[in-house]
Amino acid sequence: MKHFLILSVAALVVALPFIFHRPPPQGDWRPGDPVLIIVTPHNEAIRQEFAEAFSAWHQEHYGRPVRVDWRAIGGTTEIMRYLTSEYAASAKRFFKSQKVDWPPNGAEIIFGKPPPPSPHSHTTGRAPTT
Repeated sequence: MKHFLILSVAALVVALPFIFHRPPPQGDWRPGDPVLIIVTPHNEAIRQEFAEAFSAWHQEHYGRPVRVDWRAIGGTTEIMRYLTSEYAASAKRFFKSQKVDWPPNGAEIIFGKPPPPSPHSHTTGRAPTT
């Protein structure tokens, strides 16, 4: 009897999330409405709250809701690496499409006053870019 009670409680604990699971609200978003892509280190609760509030705000101001497409690729360091590689790849594609040679190290000269250091510039080993 004691084992049956323990197994019943364990089964109930495993089943509760499935019993009380609510599907995410669909809202008024339809295909063709805007999609906002956000890269974030934040948890699901923050992402859901922001997405619902921003979509409601956009609906109120522009007449169409927004679907937020979250990209949770890790913490701040991983996000900085991802954005750095995306911007570098985009610049390289642009230069090659203009028939301009891409320097092997990305840039040969950076001209102008550098921006103030960001708290994350030490993680990439590069000067911060804005």
